[in-house]
Amino acid sequence: MTRALCTLTCVSVMLAGCVAPDLGRGKAALEAGDTETAERDLAPLAELGYEDAKLALARVYARRTDPESQKQAIALYTELLKEDPAVAVPLARMLMADGGNAQTLAQAEKILDKAHKGGDPRAAIALLELYSDHPQRDTRQRSATLAAQVGKQRTPEAEVAVIKWYRRNALTDTKFAAELIKRCENAKDRLPECYVDLARHYRASGNDKEVRELAKNAQGRFSVGVLPSPVLEKLAWSLVSEDIPGTAYPDLAQPMLKTAAETSDVARVRLARLLIENPHLDPEGKPELLLLKAAERGSAEASLVLGRMYLDGKLAAADPVKALKYLEQAAAAEPAAHYHLGRIYKRGYLGKSDPVLAARYYLTAARSGYARADQALAQLFSDNRGVRPNLANAYVFASIAAEAKTPEGALMLKQIRALMKPGDLQEAERLLKQELAVRNAQMPVTASTGEPTPTASVSLKSAQSMEYTQ
Repeated sequence: MTRALCTLTCVSVMLAGCVAPDLGRGKAALEAGDTETAERDLAPLAELGYEDAKLALARVYARRTDPESQKQAIALYTELLKEDPAVAVPLARMLMADGGNAQTLAQAEKILDKAHKGGDPRAAIALLELYSDHPQRDTRQRSATLAAQVGKQRTPEAEVAVIKWYRRNALTDTKFAAELIKRCENAKDRLPECYVDLARHYRASGNDKEVRELAKNAQGRFSVGVLPSPVLEKLAWSLVSEDIPGTAYPDLAQPMLKTAAETSDVARVRLARLLIENPHLDPEGKPELLLLKAAERGSAEASLVLGRMYLDGKLAAADPVKALKYLEQAAAAEPAAHYHLGRIYKRGYLGKSDPVLAARYYLTAARSGYARADQALAQLFSDNRGVRPNLANAYVFASIAAEAKTPEGALMLKQIRALMKPGDLQEAERLLKQELAVRNAQMPVTASTGEPTPTASVSLKSAQSMEYTQ
């Protein structure tokens, strides 16, 4: 018997083998997480037009992850929205999650705008999340105002949304950075990711006491099961990552990474990276073995670290052939791999120097957010043997490296600027704007590493202009 036939007959008479649908039972099943039972009770009543049943059934479909159920939930919420403005926010959230394409995002924003004007506080939260994930949609520049409004709401949902927004915008305004730290200091035991934000801040601020107290607190909370292992790993790495200014804390990071490594390949790789640079932390540790196993399981970060290890001869004999193998494995997901491939070809580790090929690898790394590659490009274009100098190109990359505060970026920029004529400087500024425009249109960061996705298919005129000198 089909569900439709059972629906009709159950409503009219009770036939053998057919149980009458029950709204209360369906809602109870939904709350218990039994979506199959909930659907059997709710679907017949929804088909007969009962609004409560439609709303509950929409929630059933929304809980499922398959595309057909998601589509059914959106259809039901859209139908209900005509009479019930309370469904605006759940409908908009489903549209926001539906692939994130421009059309559905615009539809979600329109729905949330109307709900926000109607006084639904949940709409402000959802709008803030929309602009956090898709800042290009904030054409009216109102997300900061929304963040302030949402920050006044005393709900867990609002707290998560506003901290997420301040985290995403902390680098653009010192006031946002200060607000993030203020909120995270109050929320860290509710929102464990705040431990990472605080560690980065305390380390960059040179606050040794706060760093050590935070690490001790985090380990204590991990030991009682209230701080997740991935957060412990991120916290540990924030204490030693070279991307964060300030004193590194390998002594604090090592025990945390060792604990997290029991269940995480990411932690194993980062523990190996730490031990390569600080072998005294665990003389019996075997970082190369950790990395080889992780690389076999497909870890791009492990391949990157192995490539660097074999290239530089750390804890293993230098082997440029092995270095090339692992760096090429890592290149699809790790921008830094392109930088180190550039080093191989610039220095001729495989037999002959190829500065033009090196520049192409450096360019891919630089456009993917790896600032040290900009510094390398500036050096190539200014004084490298085997390439025709181009001070305008050197100025472009030195400017970007200096802005990123690489170790020698500011000094290189000063030296290059001193060699340039006024007309050349004007042309270099034009090229700089052009390059920055290209980078602003970059692909999003990868989910696994948090680093920008490489754009090897894009070529720069500056790279094409490089020529061998005779």
